[in-house]
Amino acid sequence: MPAKAKPRDLERFLHDEVAQQLSGIGLQLDLLRLDMQTDTPEMVSRTVVIQQTLDGVLAGIRRFLSEHHGQPSAVGGRKRVQRSN
Repeated sequence: MPAKAKPRDLERFLHDEVAQQLSGIGLQLDLLRLDMQTDTPEMVSRTVVIQQTLDGVLAGIRRFLSEHHGQPSAVGGRKRVQRSN
């Protein structure tokens, strides 16, 4: 991104790059937690803390985009991955 990016460029970068990558990391954490539930349950609580931190960052990005763009953003509006039986 250029050093003197316009506000709209910053919003696009936050949405298209940062938030999307963080959402992908969150999905990977969900899958990891599902895989670890039976083998290493103590690690599940650690991934929950990481997920909560990640969700907080995404909420901050959504808030920033909403305040600076004037409408709610769909950034990070994902559902948790759940194992189907």
